[in-house]
Amino acid sequence: MKPKLPLVMIIVLFILSSSCATVRSAAYATMEIYGTVTDVNGNPISQAVVIALDWKTLTYSVTRTDSHGNYRLTVTRTDELGHHTYIVYAYHINPKTGIFDYVPSVYPHDIYGGAKIADTREVSFKLYPAATLVLRGDEGLVWYVLSRETPIWFIFKVVDHTTGESPSINVSCIYVYGHPPYGSREGPDVRFISEFINWSTVVIPAGIPVHLVAKAEFRSDWTGRLEVISFIIDNDGEPFNLSQGESMTVDVRSFSYKYSVEALGSVIGEVEESFVRAEQAGFYVGALREDLRGVSRMLDEAKSQLPPVNPSPSEKEYDRVRYSLLERAYDQIRIIMKNLSLMYVIAQSHAAFFPFFFAFFTLILAFFLFEKDRKKVIFSLMLYPLTIISLFYIYPGFSIITRTDVTLKVWFIYRYVKLATVSGLIFFVGIAAVAIAAAIIAFFILPRVYREPTAETRPPLRRVIPTLFSLGKRNVKRRKLRSLFCILSLTILVWGFTALTSFSRVYDVVAGNVNPTITGISGVLLQKIKPKEDHVSSPSEFFTLEELSSLAGRPKVEKLIPKVENLPSSAPLLRLKSSSGEKIDVYGILGICPSLEEKVMNIKDHIVSGQLTDEDEFGIAISREMADALNLKVNDKVEVYEVSAGVERPIGNFTLAAILDRSFFNLRDANNNPLAPYKMTKSGLKSTNEMETVVFTWRTALKISKKTGISRVIVTLKDSSEKAIREFARSMAHKEYVAWAISNGHVQKYYIGMIFEMRGFTHLTIPFILVILNVASVMITLIHEREEEIRLLSTLGLNPSHIAFLFLAESAVMGLIGGGIGYYIGLGTYRIMTLLGPSGQIGVRQKLEWYWGVLGMGVAVLASLLSAVMPAKRAAEMASPSIIKRMKMPEEEREKREREIFKVYARREYSMPIKVHEKEIPYFTSYMLDRFRGISGVYQRFEGISTEDVIMSDGTRVFRIKFTYTFVEAENEYSTKNELVVKKKPNEEYYIITLSSEPSVPGLPERIIETTVSIVKDMLMEWTRRRDEVMTGGG
Repeated sequence: MKPKLPLVMIIVLFILSSSCATVRSAAYATMEIYGTVTDVNGNPISQAVVIALDWKTLTYSVTRTDSHGNYRLTVTRTDELGHHTYIVYAYHINPKTGIFDYVPSVYPHDIYGGAKIADTREVSFKLYPAATLVLRGDEGLVWYVLSRETPIWFIFKVVDHTTGESPSINVSCIYVYGHPPYGSREGPDVRFISEFINWSTVVIPAGIPVHLVAKAEFRSDWTGRLEVISFIIDNDGEPFNLSQGESMTVDVRSFSYKYSVEALGSVIGEVEESFVRAEQAGFYVGALREDLRGVSRMLDEAKSQLPPVNPSPSEKEYDRVRYSLLERAYDQIRIIMKNLSLMYVIAQSHAAFFPFFFAFFTLILAFFLFEKDRKKVIFSLMLYPLTIISLFYIYPGFSIITRTDVTLKVWFIYRYVKLATVSGLIFFVGIAAVAIAAAIIAFFILPRVYREPTAETRPPLRRVIPTLFSLGKRNVKRRKLRSLFCILSLTILVWGFTALTSFSRVYDVVAGNVNPTITGISGVLLQKIKPKEDHVSSPSEFFTLEELSSLAGRPKVEKLIPKVENLPSSAPLLRLKSSSGEKIDVYGILGICPSLEEKVMNIKDHIVSGQLTDEDEFGIAISREMADALNLKVNDKVEVYEVSAGVERPIGNFTLAAILDRSFFNLRDANNNPLAPYKMTKSGLKSTNEMETVVFTWRTALKISKKTGISRVIVTLKDSSEKAIREFARSMAHKEYVAWAISNGHVQKYYIGMIFEMRGFTHLTIPFILVILNVASVMITLIHEREEEIRLLSTLGLNPSHIAFLFLAESAVMGLIGGGIGYYIGLGTYRIMTLLGPSGQIGVRQKLEWYWGVLGMGVAVLASLLSAVMPAKRAAEMASPSIIKRMKMPEEEREKREREIFKVYARREYSMPIKVHEKEIPYFTSYMLDRFRGISGVYQRFEGISTEDVIMSDGTRVFRIKFTYTFVEAENEYSTKNELVVKKKPNEEYYIITLSSEPSVPGLPERIIETTVSIVKDMLMEWTRRRDEVMTGGG
């Protein structure tokens, strides 16, 4: 027996089914939008296009009016997405001309804020007669010199030429065209019907004088921010006033280029303000001003190529204005600002060294002016502070460093360790005090601590140099007027070297070394990385799509080949899961354009099976090893998850399009950098391998993770010649890209880096020669006046080399004094030229590095020494007539005279050239005693050998070997009494060795002592060669 449903339940089910049917029919309800389209006189417009835009789905319903101007659209009112609302557009195009003859209209007039159509209703339009402006221009129509990208959005708004507002007509019209941003409040626009009205079309009311207001938003390279620009587009200075159905082509480049000229003019004004601030800080910017004047000349030339000066520029002229003038001008401005910033860095970093230079020069000047040490010290302590104080006004680094806190660091265990942070003023005062203290120690204390032992023998030149310099200084001071003019000449030379020439490190395009590459493609590879790195390290180093659009629009460019990769990460970015449950973490995401990348890397040679095509939006390529680990084969599905902080977010199901050989992940890009992305490891950055990397098409890789971006672009050119490629690479380097010019199997790198620039060097050549001739003429004159003095010096024991050096020393003294003074005056000249203003400045760069003072003195000393070479030679000839006669003394006679003249009467001490470790000392002493005892012949012998080992009261250990060395020479027997001293101080590991020697009979020739010293030195050097052998028992 079948169970029966109760009557109540049957009634309930009937009611419920009826309710569901009612709800379902309500959920999928439609409505109608209808009305008429007429002109302003009420005449119907047939074949007008009417578009209903679904505001929820942004889809269209399109129809046309009939012969009576009527239209009717049936659209969705409600469905599973909810309630739909609509915006309705209407426009008309003349079917014969294809040109708008009525201004498009929209309902509601306020697209974003107005009440949209939500139910069946009538919407009628009155269209105003129209004309059409067809706009031409660069990529994105609007171009801005201060941005490397195409605009994010741009509009062309139709406004009345007198009021600047939308034309006042009693009809609802669309007046905003182009590519408006979402939510624009400029008025009704064409953003949502760009499929019907393209970006380059502007419809204006016929018979009404109007002009266009262009607005666009760019990422400004100059400010680093988003910037909205705006300019007027008119008809050669007049409003547009066209009749119905008329069309006119307008080249936007004339207006956007003129706006860019004005923008660069404003930037030049900002740069000038930076110059003024730099000059107030003490910098001299004459060279930068000259560079900036070159930029201004470029702008003047650009103006001459554009309307109104040139009413109808040709394509070639437009290209020259943009690429050769405006872009080059802006590139030059950026380099100017980089060089200005570099000046601040150099001045601050070198300021701490200037006190040392001027401290030592102050002491040199004191030694020149005074004889007594007390006066020298007092003069130095008075002049040095005054010099430092004056440099606060002359040299900008002093004021900068005193206003900056200084962090003191020390290098410890492969890293810098912070010690303290001190006030810049305290730091600088401390440095200045240390500098003068170091100079005083070097000039007054060290000469007293270290004195070379005196000996009754022929003095070597190094021992008489201080004496000769002292004599030279006195001779210079004795001839006051002549010396003054010589010093003045050298001062002027160094002043010119300092203030009128440039030898500077500056920023400019650097062409790196040419390296081979395996790619067969020719073009330019661009990256935004740092020049010395090979990977992206921040999102700012990724290319934007607007940058790619701008690059693609350049006239010389044929195509772009982008590569997408992720920022290096220590955590996985993606996780792959197969249907069988296996999963793998991914650290490297690589996106390529397969068809184009094939020309770069020959990808097909590394594909095991399958193929990844440009259209594979949900295609993925992985290594054979990864496919085996996931149990996947071509065309299998794999789930991709994004991983962030350990949390998975599903991205979608992808199809395994290709399996790659592991060799693919070891490939090198066209610039020899790894093709695979990098990951962070404990030991540093490392490129990902075949088990850590997945490959997508480049557009998919861009969308799949927030950490991916376009890391490099290869640009192929229409002209693939090596010259064209290198010129394009250099122009891209000016835009601060790192560019690799790839041609004929070689790669050359271009980037903005440091180069050494010379200016005015040739102008210094003639003054340099004149100074040499001037000083030389003075010195030659003095030689003839000092013949008696030269003979007297020769009689007193100075040999010809000493006398020649005396004249060289006099010149060197004048060079040191003139060089130091000239350098100081040169620094002051920069300040004077700054005070004279731009008209009084020359195009040289300020010498901010401390070492230019040393080089300036070197130039002066070099000039003075060159001028004194011939006079010194003449003086030496006067002191030794045999030189003039070219007479040569026989060797036997020379030795005989030396034996008679150079004799030794007292003990001498010599430092030996080796040290002995404390662990080696037993072997060393034993070895030396054996060597001494082993020489006991008739003609040469060591005798009277004794040893002594003592420890001094301060803990110093001293081991002495005393011996007598006897040898026979020319039937004469000579002996010397000697003591080899091996000494080590406490807490030291090495023994120092000295040899003292004296003649057994006073008055022996000096050569006898030299022979003894030579024999002992040879034994010591033999020890160093045989040390290991002796200590291991082999010798």
